[in-house]
Amino acid sequence: MALNPTLRDVARDAAGDLFNWDGKIPATLKALLLQPGRLTADFLAGRRARWLSPFRVYVICSVAFFISGPLVERITGRAAREVARLTISDAGAAGSTVGGTVDPAARAEAIAALRQYVDSAQAADVVDNLGALNDQFLAQIPTAMFILMPLFALITWAAWRGGDLRYPAHLYFSLHLHAAFFAWMTVAKLGGLAQSVVLDLVLGIGGLVYSTWYSIVALKTVLGGTAGQVAVRSAVLGVVYGAAFSAVMIALFAYSVLSL
Repeated sequence: MALNPTLRDVARDAAGDLFNWDGKIPATLKALLLQPGRLTADFLAGRRARWLSPFRVYVICSVAFFISGPLVERITGRAAREVARLTISDAGAAGSTVGGTVDPAARAEAIAALRQYVDSAQAADVVDNLGALNDQFLAQIPTAMFILMPLFALITWAAWRGGDLRYPAHLYFSLHLHAAFFAWMTVAKLGGLAQSVVLDLVLGIGGLVYSTWYSIVALKTVLGGTAGQVAVRSAVLGVVYGAAFSAVMIALFAYSVLSL
């Protein structure tokens, strides 16, 4: 870069640093998805030259995921189901239309389901603005993940306290693990281009199997322990982190409702 760079020089240098296509991105993503724990183990052992940094891997995979949804919707014309509709006791029926208008009975049912959480006026506002609610919710997820990832690292650090790794090592592991899950979810999202219910089902079941296998192998590779210890700790980790994840998502949904 020039000694007195222009904004274009800075942008070009930043883009080149992030999207370095000299072979690192394909190799890193391949190792990330097919060799659970290898990137973290290599990074902690000092073998870093051939891989992208954990943070950069996470940014690439998470950005790909958040772009893939709107991309699939634009190409297929099929809108993704709003998070709000999945959350409110199947109140998604409120979005069904008859002759282009919202079904009044379904709308009333959705409002009634929400009245246990908010007042009637706010419930009606939520049901009538599900699209805006969904956009608000999705916009906050990247911020929420920067709360959840350090929390996940803290849980693994507590569960493997007998090990030699300090908390920052667990944070690197958390970045890689969440990056892998975002990468897989991007693949699942892009599967929507086929507009096949069967493929959606296969990808959904495959995602559950893959995430379970990936988590256990990655934990054993990086944090160690016998197969039995890893299985027990993984189960506890899943329960604790699952509860924390649900709590954050509920809080995020409540914030999105209040922000309408």
